[in-house]
Amino acid sequence: MPEPHIKDIIIEFDGDDLTKYGLFPLLARFLMDYLLLPNYFKDLTVKKKRNRKRPIKRRRSKFNISQMCMGIITAILLGAERFRRINDVLSTETKIAELVGLPEFFDQSTVHRFLNRFNKWHIKQLEIVNNKLIHDFGESPRQDVLVLDIDIPIP
Repeated sequence: MPEPHIKDIIIEFDGDDLTKYGLFPLLARFLMDYLLLPNYFKDLTVKKKRNRKRPIKRRRSKFNISQMCMGIITAILLGAERFRRINDVLSTETKIAELVGLPEFFDQSTVHRFLNRFNKWHIKQLEIVNNKLIHDFGESPRQDVLVLDIDIPIP
């Protein structure tokens, strides 16, 4: 097993610069070092030039496909109800972004442009990623999909 990219986690609660996502580093460690989740997104072809007959010249993105997928998953896990709220909710959370391999969280327009490039073939690729994860970490390839909801709303 490769060396974990996140070292031992020490959770301390002192100071004014605390994050409300205090236990997320544990989940990030699981996603990055146990599941090796970014590796599963390496075969996605969303931003590849071959997807267009005449590719449009655009500036080079700061984020690759794996980083975009990890950022979207992280935003969902951190409770961003809509992608348009990423700017408000996650723009200051650079340390959490670094835990999942991002230099910073992307802008909401970046995630919308990324998702707008998806077509039916890309959805099939995500389905293949899902099946690989179930095969590698599920009890059986035939098991029903398991959903674990770890956030409990507190009134």
